[in-house]
Amino acid sequence: MYEVRKAQDSDVVGIKELFICTYGEKYPYHQFFDLWSLKKMCFDDDYAFIVCVEKETQRVVGSASVVMNIGAYADLVGEFGRLIVHPDARKQGLAQLLMEGRLQAIKDRLHVAIVDARTAHPYSQKVAEKNNFRVVGFLPQYLSILDQHESVSLLVQYFGNALSLRKHNPCIVPEVYHIAATAMRNVGIDFDAVIDEKTQAYPYKDTYTTEELTTTGYSHLLRIQRGRLKNREVFGSMRLHYGFFKLNAKNAHYIIAKENGNIVGAIGYSVDDIGKAAKVFELISIDDQCIYFLIQQMQKKCKEIGMRHIEIDVSGYSPRIQRTLLELQFLPAGYIPAFAFHDVERYDVIKMINILDSFEQNPYCTTEKGQEMADIVFKEFIKQNSYNKIHDCMKQVKLFESLNSEQLQRISLISSIRFFEDQQTIFNQGDTSQELYIIVQGEVEISQNDKKIATVHNCECLGEMSLVDSTSHSAAATAKQQVKTLVILHQDIKELMRVRSDIAALLYKNLARSLSAKLRRNNL
Repeated sequence: MYEVRKAQDSDVVGIKELFICTYGEKYPYHQFFDLWSLKKMCFDDDYAFIVCVEKETQRVVGSASVVMNIGAYADLVGEFGRLIVHPDARKQGLAQLLMEGRLQAIKDRLHVAIVDARTAHPYSQKVAEKNNFRVVGFLPQYLSILDQHESVSLLVQYFGNALSLRKHNPCIVPEVYHIAATAMRNVGIDFDAVIDEKTQAYPYKDTYTTEELTTTGYSHLLRIQRGRLKNREVFGSMRLHYGFFKLNAKNAHYIIAKENGNIVGAIGYSVDDIGKAAKVFELISIDDQCIYFLIQQMQKKCKEIGMRHIEIDVSGYSPRIQRTLLELQFLPAGYIPAFAFHDVERYDVIKMINILDSFEQNPYCTTEKGQEMADIVFKEFIKQNSYNKIHDCMKQVKLFESLNSEQLQRISLISSIRFFEDQQTIFNQGDTSQELYIIVQGEVEISQNDKKIATVHNCECLGEMSLVDSTSHSAAATAKQQVKTLVILHQDIKELMRVRSDIAALLYKNLARSLSAKLRRNNL
C-alpha cells in the first residue's frame, strides 16, 4: 500500500535515487541530485513538494512538486513541475494520487495553476485533463532534455475567485484569434475578445546605445513608471524593484537603452543555460520609441549566447506589443485567461515564442484537445518557416533594393504564398490590377495579344507599375512549369506605405528607377 504526503528531509536520498533511476546520471538539472537543494525544496514556502511512499518501509516511489513563484508575488500562479513514478511502481494509479496530493496542497494558496505536460508520451497530459486542467497552448521545441528537443502541451486550472476577477474584452490581433478562441472554449469562457487588425507595431528607431544594467543605472530605471507600474504589457516572475541582489541570483539580466547619455528604457530577461532558453519578464520605457529596438537587441544577445528560443508573456489587451512581436518573428503558442494580476483585475496573457535555431516538427503524442491546439500552433510556425526561406529572394528583388531587414519583415507580414501550375493563367490582359506578384520559383511568360513579349524569372516582379497608375494589365501572364509566388494586395502595401514613409520613399524611388530603365530601353 502507498501513501502521499509532504516531502520531509528524510526523503531526500530516496528522491535523488528516484531521479537517477528515471532519468539517469546525465540528467542536466543537477539540483535534483544534490541533497542540500532537495532539503531546501522540502522547507521552502515557494515549493509544494509531495512524495508517494510505501506505507511499511517509507521507500520513496514517486514525487511531484508545485513551484509557486513563477509569477509576480501578487499573481498567485504556480507551475506543476515534474511528476515521477519509479518504474517498479507504475500502472498502479500513483500518478493520480500524486496529482491529487498536489491539488490538495495548493488549492487554497493559488488562483492559477499551469502544467507544461511532456509530449514524448500522453500520460502526464491525460492525468492533468482527468484532474480538470484544460489545454490552452502548445509550445514547440520547448524542452531540451539530454540533447533531445521536445514540445509541451500547456494546461491550466483555476481556483477561488480567479475567473471572477478576470478583465473582460481583451483586444487581440487576428493572428492570435484561433488560439485565444480555442483556449477560452476549453476553460469554459464565452469568447469576448475584440479583434484589432489596424493597430501598427511600435516604431523602429536605432539611434540608441545599449549597455548591461549595473547598480549605477538601477535607481534611474526605478523612476520610470511605464512598463513597471503603469501600462504593463509584459508579465513575468521578476520585477526590477525586487532588488539587484535577487535579480543576479535568478540569472536575470537587463539591457538598457540610452539616448544622449540618458536612460530611456530597459528589457529584463532570464536565461536557462541548460535548456538554452530565455524568458522576458519586464519591458520598461519612457515612451513608444525604444520598445522595438530593445526587443531586437535582446534577440541579438540571446543568439550570441547560444539560446535556442525566447519566451515572453504579453498582455491580451495590448495589440501594439502583439503586432511588434509578430514582426520580430515571435508567434503565439498559448493563451491563458486571467493569468496575471494587474491593478485590480486578472489579465489574459498571450504566450509568444521566438525559435532562434531551425524549426523542426518533431514527433509528439497528445490527447484530442492537445492535438487540436498543436494543429493551430504548428500551422503558424510552418508558415513562418516558409517565409524565412524566401527572405533571401526578397533581398534580390529590385523593387525592395536598399530596404533593411526590419522593413522587409514588415512587407512579408502583409504577403501570402500562392502557387500556379504549368500553363495556369496568373492574370489576363485587361484584368484590373489588384495584386503585386514576386516570383520565388519558376518562370512566367508575358504575352500581349497572344504574342510572347517577355519572360519573368526568379526574384522579379509582376504588376509593380500598377502601384503608381492603378490601370488594368496591359499584358497577360502565364506560368511556365509550377510557379511559386509571393502575393501582396495593392491596398495592403499602400496602407503600409501610408503609415511607414521610410518604406514608401524607398519603394517609389525603386519604381522610378525601374520606369526610367524601361524608357531608356525603348528610346523614349
